[in-house]
Amino acid sequence: MNRLLTTRNCSALVVLAGLLVYIWHVGNGFLDLDDQTFIFKNQLVLNGSFFAPFTQFSNLLYVPLTVLTWQITNALFGMNAWAFHSTDLLLHCANGVLVFLLLERLTQHRLASLLAAIVFVIHPLNAEAVYWASQRKDLLSAFFSLLSIHAYVRYLDRDRMNLLVWSTVFCVLALFSKVGSFPLPLLFLVMDWTTGRSLSWRLITEKLPILGASLVFIYIGTLGAQQFLAPVGLETMILLAAKGTAYQLLHFFAPWGVNVFLHQQTPVSLSDPIFVISMIMT
Repeated sequence: MNRLLTTRNCSALVVLAGLLVYIWHVGNGFLDLDDQTFIFKNQLVLNGSFFAPFTQFSNLLYVPLTVLTWQITNALFGMNAWAFHSTDLLLHCANGVLVFLLLERLTQHRLASLLAAIVFVIHPLNAEAVYWASQRKDLLSAFFSLLSIHAYVRYLDRDRMNLLVWSTVFCVLALFSKVGSFPLPLLFLVMDWTTGRSLSWRLITEKLPILGASLVFIYIGTLGAQQFLAPVGLETMILLAAKGTAYQLLHFFAPWGVNVFLHQQTPVSLSDPIFVISMIMT
């Protein structure tokens, strides 16, 4: 059994699981929702230079590296949906392999890591990221975030500065893919605590580049979304974020009835028990 469960074979099984679940989707077209707005009718993708995404927002979002990959896909294969879906599927499978390798390194338990990675690859909560071409920003951000975490774990083991540099580079690339990668510095602090690293000036200063990049991207992301966020209000945003997080946690353990449309038809207020429960859960 151990001879069969090599790291290479386990990685291949993770990829196979992803392909078996999602390969049929590659022949589908673009969705009429976000795919049309972000890709099919996006002038940055159709006619923009490779530098343009880094100086402009794309539909209120700052995701320049993601837009750049859409431009490259369009340049190589044209505006063919199968090319976009195939690239996203390969990214998702690669993320599954990275999850397996990370868990194997952290737990030293290959079979458990394999099963966890397969659950990650086939879990319904990840279906939207694979099915919607416009959600490549999630896949690409996850890819570079996982690489950043891998490099940081190796840095904790070997204390080599070049590994910390690579972790920072991958973190910045993740931020260029989607601003939602900003919590990575907090994750690294948690990893420091769990590995018994004592609080020191070095521990703080080594995080400054990643923390600084995260703060810059948070500011840029807020500038892009302020047209949408301004009329919503801070309290409403916090409550909706709590509800969304609770929804994700619930359906991670009970993945049925998953729906990408989460319309809020009642007033957003703590007088609604749903938001009270969501705040408690998160």
